[in-house]
Formats: sequence, C-alpha cells, structure tokens
Amino acid sequence: MSKTKIAVYNEKGRVGKTPLALEIALRFGYNYATNQNRPRNDIEAIIPEGEFLQVGPSEAFPQLDADFPVVFDLAGELVGYERSIISALEQVELIIVPVVNEPDALMGTAYAITEIKTLSSITAPFVVVANMLKKPEEAEQIRDQLWPMLGFEVPIVPIRYSKAFDRILSEGQSVQRLVEQGGLWSWSFRNVAKELDVLMSFITK
Repeated sequence: MSKTKIAVYNEKGRVGKTPLALEIALRFGYNYATNQNRPRNDIEAIIPEGEFLQVGPSEAFPQLDADFPVVFDLAGELVGYERSIISALEQVELIIVPVVNEPDALMGTAYAITEIKTLSSITAPFVVVANMLKKPEEAEQIRDQLWPMLGFEVPIVPIRYSKAFDRILSEGQSVQRLVEQGGLWSWSFRNVAKELDVLMSFITK
C-alpha cells in the first residue's frame, strides 16, 4: 500500500527539494503543502485548485486525516521554522532528504537528520537523495561522507542532474508523464526517469 504522507526536507537550500516534491504531487495526484517563506504562485498555478496549502514558518500545518494524500515541501532550519516543520514531520510516513555533493550541504544534512531523530514524536524513516549528480561516483562520495557523520546508515538514491526538473514547472507535468509522451523528451529524460522510479518505490512499497 502506498504511503499517503511524504515530506521532502533539508534545512539547506538549493538541493532540489521542490522539484522532487512536485514530481511526487503530480505523479501520484497528491496534495502539495509548503512552508516556504515567499509566495509560490508558480507552483500554485500547476497544482489543481484546492490542493495547494502554504503556511508561514511559525505556523503549524493542520492535522490531516490519516488517508489524506499530501507531500510536504519543507524549507528552513529547525530553529525558527520548527513549528511548521515538526507539525508536518509528525504526520508523515517517509522523509526524503535531498543533498548535493558539497561539504556544507552534507554537514547540514547530517545535522538535520540527527536533530530530527532526537524527537520521539517523529517516527518516519529517512531516505537520502544524492541529488543533481554530475558524475555517478558522486553518490558513493556522498555515502562515504554522510554515514560517518550520522553514525548510522540510511538508504541513498542517486539522481543525476537533468533539465527534466526544469520542465516540471514549465510544463506542469511530472517527469514520468513527459517520458510517457514520447519524442525527444522521452529519449532525453529516460535515465533520470528510471532513477526517479527507484525513489518512488520507497513511497509505493
């Protein structure tokens, strides 16, 4: 049975949280909720009316019904954004943490995961996305740096850098749907689509 509540979170910016959250929302028809501290009219324009929710950093998300499908796109550090972040993470069944192969991003990721695991009210498992990879070996580099900082192992899914993620917003469609349409997009995005399928299997299994 598919998980109905997913969070995409990292306190670090520019690690690809929003494209992954949108892929989930558009692929599975989930509602989309965010605590980003700026208007996101671009996102609201591609999410069906009534399925978009934005709260401020200091606002709590509402407690949603257990079978209500939603992906939370969460930004900000736990200190300052904790009310919105924690109120979302307490509800989810999976926490997806994108990270890029940069020392600062890796340290911030390790800190965020470690802090969340100290909260007994949050019980969802983590999966880390080694995101926007320029070379395949970067996934192993991320693993070799991140696991020692955490002190435990977490699943890591590699996803390459791709222009496909720009198309999610510009076309208002998931990468999966773009590939299904055939043509050049299907050819260009086929490899990243397979990697996204691996990530999505953590939601559907």
